[in-house]
Amino acid sequence: MRGAGYAVLKDPDRLTAGQSEAFSNRIKVTVRMAYGFRHVTNLIALVMLRCGGLDMRLPQPTI
Repeated sequence: MRGAGYAVLKDPDRLTAGQSEAFSNRIKVTVRMAYGFRHVTNLIALVMLRCGGLDMRLPQPTI
């Protein structure tokens, strides 16, 4: 799980206790980051963005 930023699930129907705790902790950290947001929908969008597994890397220059 290190470096990837999200858990890679072997069996998507089952979560281990460690994976569940990791997602829970990630959501708690996101809620702390979102302190001061005016609308709950913005918090939900941020949680979905951080925990959804979207890979947003900047384009690398070609040499």
